[in-house]
Amino acid sequence: MSTAAPDYRLDGIYKQRQDDFFMQRVKLPAGVISAGQARTVATVSTRFGQGTVHLTTRGSMEIHWLKEKDLPQIKRELAKAGLTSRGACGGAVRGITCGSQGVQGFPALESLARRLQRHFAGNPRFERLPKKFKIGIEADLTGRRHLIQDVGLVLAKSDNNISLFDIWIAGGLGKEPQSGFLFLERMPEERIILIIEAILRVYAAHAPPPKRLKFLAKEFGKLNFAN
Repeated sequence: MSTAAPDYRLDGIYKQRQDDFFMQRVKLPAGVISAGQARTVATVSTRFGQGTVHLTTRGSMEIHWLKEKDLPQIKRELAKAGLTSRGACGGAVRGITCGSQGVQGFPALESLARRLQRHFAGNPRFERLPKKFKIGIEADLTGRRHLIQDVGLVLAKSDNNISLFDIWIAGGLGKEPQSGFLFLERMPEERIILIIEAILRVYAAHAPPPKRLKFLAKEFGKLNFAN
């Protein structure tokens, strides 16, 4: 009787091309990591891998050359430092990115990124999606990074402890690149999670695997999708 190999992707683990080795991805909201957390990642890489850490374009970290027997202990070591990998791979909400670390209002963007990660990482209602789902937060439109996300949040106003965001959706790169479109304007921060939940429900219900959200925008048309 054969036993199927476990699917580790929702825990942020991919099997490498090299036999018997694995990669562990670590999600960092807004690409921010503390000194203590960085030491933990370095220690895990040295103890269980080959002592190198890969920094990804979406602000995550990857530890390579891991053995399967060590994966549970690695997960425990990362968790003790407050680091999660849940949803870092597979059909789930990926790490929340932010390319605006240098702006004066970055702490507010980082705070929202952490709220989103806490809500969606490991939330069974939003796992096993048709494909990966990417969220990015930006201070303005200049970098145009909001156009390549499933949901791009762009700060529209921030004063008197009130933050409003424009919401862009259905962007993506890959073989069929598509720019996201403006979905909602000047939404208060407290509504962001509810809006993303609604988008995810539509996506999960109507997109066939392995299609991204941009497929629905093409299938329904932007106007119909928005309605």
